[in-house]
Amino acid sequence: MDSLQQFSAIWYVWVGLFLQFATLVALIWYAIETRNLRKTSEAQLEGLSQPCLSIAMERRSFIPAVSEEDGTLLIAGNGSVDDDVSIMNIVKGAALNVAYYLKFVGFRTNENVSEPMNYVPCIAAGSSQSIPLYASFFSTTDYDLKLDYESLSGIRYRTVFQIRSRVVIKVDFCSPK
Repeated sequence: MDSLQQFSAIWYVWVGLFLQFATLVALIWYAIETRNLRKTSEAQLEGLSQPCLSIAMERRSFIPAVSEEDGTLLIAGNGSVDDDVSIMNIVKGAALNVAYYLKFVGFRTNENVSEPMNYVPCIAAGSSQSIPLYASFFSTTDYDLKLDYESLSGIRYRTVFQIRSRVVIKVDFCSPK
């Protein structure tokens, strides 16, 4: 009988150890599944509130819009003051910390013209923001416009427009970085 009690005690220890190990495996599996659900949920929420910026050029009145301070014009298209270039947020998420860079490519008639860059703190969903450009910027016709921005969750995005002969020939919506 003594050996039966000893066998029972050992059996209880092994069963208890097995149950603890099974519980540990179940907890690890549960943690992994919960993490996957959280990542999927974050991706879905980001997809619903992800900003996407584009550009728009609209006709304005023929009254020149010249800044008194530095002589900048709101221009686009053929370089006349009757056009207005805007950055548009075309989806439902706000775009924060929007930085735009214009990079000359190809031939430039005036090498002294700086490459414009600027910053817009926020462009709300469905709205647009006019951007100031110098009239001398359009002395060249080939350039890239890069828009760097982030969503409400802090994920950074980039949109790149390749503009050749004042025509947008390619748009790249780059993945988050």
